[in-house]
Amino acid sequence: VGATCLGCASTMDFEDGQHLEDLEISLLEHARAWNDSQVMSYEDATLAEDMLSASFTQHALASDVQALLAQFYESRSDWNSQARHLQGRCNFQAAAYPGLSGAHATSLVELADVLSRRAQDGPSREEKNCACRLHYEQALNILITLYGSDDWEACRVRAKLDELNRASPAV
Repeated sequence: VGATCLGCASTMDFEDGQHLEDLEISLLEHARAWNDSQVMSYEDATLAEDMLSASFTQHALASDVQALLAQFYESRSDWNSQARHLQGRCNFQAAAYPGLSGAHATSLVELADVLSRRAQDGPSREEKNCACRLHYEQALNILITLYGSDDWEACRVRAKLDELNRASPAV
């Protein structure tokens, strides 16, 4: 209450705070239900997306819900929506944890993997491969800095990057 947002300079009164707390509790309850049941419908996904866009653009819970949505859209072979939610997680992690983060590296690899599956088709293949390369390189740099060049995850990402470079050399 009385706090000022550093981004937009708006202030929050008690009523605003209570409203956000109610929304957070609701999103948390939905996320637990989706996670526990391992079942999410299109209606659930729409509700989650509406809640995220309305009130939770930068929130750790939103990142968790983005992961659930990415899994949901993967199960529906909706790669564009899956990539959109993985990108949302990457954006959150980069902003919330501006230093090096293994979780951010993992999210970057997940996003690059999805983009590389999609890169096989369409006129924007080189653009997608360029994005994959960038995400793999960012993840690899994080992992090497955190854990060293012999780390198993760093080696796995390096192999993916090498395969991408063999299949589609950088221009």
